[in-house]
Order: sequence, then structure tokens, then C-alpha cells
Amino acid sequence: CSPYYFRSGEANTQNKLSALSNTESKGVPHEQMYLTSSPNLHFFASDKKSESPVLQSPVPQRLSLSERGKVAVSKIVDYLRHTTSRGSEDSGLEELCNMLDPDQKDVSVDLETYHAVMKEWIEDCKRKWEDGDIKEPMASMEDLEFKTYKTTSEAKKTHIQLNVTSGSLEAFGGDVSKGDMDSSDLMTCVVDLQYNNQKLQEENNKLKLTLEAVDETSNKLLADNKDLHQQIKSIQHFVLKAKSLEEELEEAKTNLNVSEEMRQQILCQNKQLEKENQSLIIKINSLQEENIRNSVDSDGFQKKILELSKNAAELQIQAHIYENTVVSKEAILIQKEQDIKELKLTIVECSSIIETLRAEKNKLLENMQHMQQELISNGLSFPLCKFNSNIPEGMNSLHCELELAQFSEITKTEWMSLDETLDREVLVLLQGPEYEGEKFKSIIQNLVSSRFYVN
Repeated sequence: CSPYYFRSGEANTQNKLSALSNTESKGVPHEQMYLTSSPNLHFFASDKKSESPVLQSPVPQRLSLSERGKVAVSKIVDYLRHTTSRGSEDSGLEELCNMLDPDQKDVSVDLETYHAVMKEWIEDCKRKWEDGDIKEPMASMEDLEFKTYKTTSEAKKTHIQLNVTSGSLEAFGGDVSKGDMDSSDLMTCVVDLQYNNQKLQEENNKLKLTLEAVDETSNKLLADNKDLHQQIKSIQHFVLKAKSLEEELEEAKTNLNVSEEMRQQILCQNKQLEKENQSLIIKINSLQEENIRNSVDSDGFQKKILELSKNAAELQIQAHIYENTVVSKEAILIQKEQDIKELKLTIVECSSIIETLRAEKNKLLENMQHMQQELISNGLSFPLCKFNSNIPEGMNSLHCELELAQFSEITKTEWMSLDETLDREVLVLLQGPEYEGEKFKSIIQNLVSSRFYVN
């Protein structure tokens, strides 16, 4: 690229051109004020402010940045060759052309492809410069300094030749006698020297004007370069902003799709809620009707509750009465239970007495049988003996005994009543078996005596 697009070369070139503005000679060609060799890759190694080597290329500044078309490789190479004042045999541009168009078909490339290939080419040039393969920029600067120094030396020699006198020759160790010349030749030499000096001054003035124009052009180019850098930065900012806007747009599209899905879900939920709302309205109407029926029923229930409360009051009064009755009945039952307990004790005592009487009765029966046998042996018959013989052996209960006793008493004496017999039996039970036995013996003796009397 052009040296004015490389910041490290701009300052050196500007200072050297300013220093040589009064000493430039005619022999220095105008094209040597430009570095026309390979690009000064020292810029890519030392400039830390540049964001990308691709952005320092002049082609993106000249080509359309707003359009997204394609440009032929030959046009790009011609533009670079024209801008950098390179020859057709420049190896750097040939290498770039081969990288852009390997098949040599003059294909068209877009801006992104150009950026990628240009970045690779600049990195390759940088690597070669670091390895020492590319040294033309330094050689160009050294040639420029050498030619400038040569021109300055020639100018100084010219001034020295203009001041050659006998004294000066003697001062330099020359011989005055040897420096004698013809006056005509000397005048001719002086005239030539003055003419040459005048021409050199005119050329020097022209060179000064040229250098001033070059300085102005350089300043303009620097200003344009700064403007272009600002434009590139703004374009980069716009590109980043466009990328961010694209990302935001994609995100917005994604959010829109998500919101659309959510809207569809919400619509489905809304329809479902409407159906549920209709069913709830129907349920509410049915519940209201049921509530009305319940209110009517509650009025009837209130009336029933009042009636039941009255009945409950009456029932409470009756319950108090029944409770008092139950208390009195319980007292009576307690008294009866005590009486039953006493009767049970009495029954136990009577049972023991009955057992004793049974034993005595059995003894008496044995005695009666013995006496009956004696009477039979004596030739006497007694109805009691017959009666006793008819008593079953298994009838041992008190009831049977009482019935037999009652029957025997009735047969003996018809004038005695049943109550008297029972009283007598009870009295017998109370008096004991001994008294009964004695009484029975007395009866038997009376009967025996009366039998003898009758006989």
C-alpha cells in the first residue's frame, strides 16, 4: 500500500522531506519522494492502536462499503498498483493476486472474502518481514538519505568552487603560482559558474515549491487518512451496531415466536376458561335455586325447631319428674335388695334348720317303723303306719313333707283347719325336733292306751 497509509513511515518521511527542502538538487527524481517498494510492514508490528490490519488497506475505502456486490480481482490489483505506484512485476501484488484468484480466472470476490484474504496476505508479509525476507522499505529510505546526502555534498562543492581564489587555494595547501590562469578562461569559468548557480537556485526554488506542495499534499492526505480512519471506525461501529441489531432482531423474532406460542396457549386457556366459566355460571344458578329451596326449608325447619324446643321443654319437665320417680324407685329397689339379702340369710338359716329336721325326721321315721313293727307284733294296726308305708322314698322336700303332714292331720282330726296345721308345723319347726319327738311319743302312747281301752 501507499506509505501515507502507514503511520510509522509518515513521521519519518515528513521530517526528512522538511530537512531536505533547501538542499534537494536536480538529480533527485520526483518519484523517490515516495516509497514504491513493498509495503512498510513495520506499521503492522509497531502500531498498537490499529484494530485490524485489513482495515488499513485503501481498497475498502475506495470501493463501495454500503453495497454488497462483488469486484473482479484484476480491478482490485490494478487499483492497488496504481495507488502504491508499484510495477507490474511486484512480487507482493502477484502473491496477493494468486491468493485472491488461484486459478487465474479473474473471478469476482465480495468484501468479506477480500477482508479474509487481505488479512492473510498482510500476516504473510509481516512474517516475511520479521524473518528478514522483505527489506525493501528500509533500502528505499537508505537510498533516499544517500541521494539527499549526495545532493547536499554536490551543492557544497559548487559553493566551494565559486569561492576559489588564490588565497583559498593557498589556504588549502595549494601553490599560487600554479593556480594562475588566463583571465579570459577565468571569466568564462566564473560566468559558467554564476549561470549554473542561478540555475541551481531556480531549481532549488522549484524544489522548495514542490516540497511545499508535497507537504500540503501530505498534510491533506494525512487529514484524509484521519478522516478515513474516523469513517472506518464509524463504519466499524455501524457494522457492530448492525450486528447487534441483527442479533436483537433474531432475539426479537425468537421472542415473537415464543410470544406467539404463548398467545396460542393463552387463547386455548381462554377458551377453556370460558367453558369452565359457563359451567360455573350454570352451577351458580343451580346453587342459587337450591339456596332458595334451602331458605324455604330453613323457614320450615325454624318452625319445627320452635315446636321441638317447646316439646323439649315439656320433655325436660317430664324428665325431671321421671328422674325423681327413678330416684324414689331406686331407693325402693335398694330397700328391696336389702330385704332380699336378709331373706337370703334367713333362707340359709332355714335351709340349715330343714336339713337338721330332715335328719330328725328320718330318725323318727325309723323309730315309727320300729314301733309299727312292735305294734304289729302286738296285734295292733294304726292308720299312721299305713300312711307312712305309702310315702314314696324319693319325696324328701319340705313341700311334700308339709303336704303329707297336712294330709295326716286332716285324717286324724277333721275339726282342725289347714291354717292351724300350718301353724303347728311352723311351731314344730321353731320348737325343734326334740319337742316334736316327745309330742309324737305322747300321741303314740295315747293311741296305745286308747286301743287297749277299746279292747
